[in-house]
Amino acid sequence: MFAFSHSRHAILKNIDVMNEKMEIVQSMIDYNSFDKQTLIEILQSFGNELPIVRLVLSAYQKIIRTRCNNNADFFYTESELSYPPKEFARTDRASLEGKPMFYASIFTSSVESNNAYPRIISALETVDLIKDKATSGSCLITQSVWTVDNPIKLFSFPMHNGYARACNEIVFLQEAWENVLVNQFPKESVEFFSYIGRLMAAPKRNCLYNVTSTCVDYVLSRNTDCGGILYPSVPSSGEGINICVNPSIVDSHVSLEGAIIEWLVKNKSESSIYNIARSNKISNNEFEWLVTEDGKKILLRLNLIPKHLCENEIAIRRCISE
Repeated sequence: MFAFSHSRHAILKNIDVMNEKMEIVQSMIDYNSFDKQTLIEILQSFGNELPIVRLVLSAYQKIIRTRCNNNADFFYTESELSYPPKEFARTDRASLEGKPMFYASIFTSSVESNNAYPRIISALETVDLIKDKATSGSCLITQSVWTVDNPIKLFSFPMHNGYARACNEIVFLQEAWENVLVNQFPKESVEFFSYIGRLMAAPKRNCLYNVTSTCVDYVLSRNTDCGGILYPSVPSSGEGINICVNPSIVDSHVSLEGAIIEWLVKNKSESSIYNIARSNKISNNEFEWLVTEDGKKILLRLNLIPKHLCENEIAIRRCISE
């Protein structure tokens, strides 16, 4: 059924049948030799009843999304804060190159009760500076809060139970899977898709993202009622939860509530975020930025505004050349 290279057969020579499919995928990652056709054939071998967890993101749920302000440029439209254009969509943990998806983080109960604010969790997913505990520096980021207007159907791979700070929502999904759902599917498919769930929790290396994003795309293509995937935050060790949603669902089920430009300052393992400006809607899709008092001080330090402007309210709009 599968087309394997001679070298891959040699690697798998002494592996039992139950584990063979997982070992094939693992060898792709270990040797950085992604083979999409082979992976698709493996996924097809499990038929239509895939062992996934189905869930619903409720209406009125708040979600947060982070974008880096590269070169200190500001964003002025809702579309700039949403999913990327097709030409800029890259292969990531849950999305393929050329197929835009909307990544965001959920406001979990653990995040709020432990004072690990959602904006820190979201920044951990996006900003390279904050991911490396050994580095120091600063950068501008924009964080937008969105509201779910209509319930969104999502799926999750079986939840890995190795998260050091698993939030209550993840623990609930783990228990639901282990106590109820796991017995509804064949053992071989449960074992393989649990392995994919572990890969969703693994740090990026080699072609891992090619594997996970292909699996996500495959599941969504065969479960058209699902709008996206839910998975735990890897950088926060499960304290936060991420979603990756199809653009069509975002356009019809989600609306922008507001956004903040922030100055992220990092001193090795310690990070602080300061509000620079808040969005103020001026048309259906466009907004201006109203600068905060702390923002005035920081923008002065960055030489982005002259000192005399700090005495009045500052509203920053996109410059339109004639």
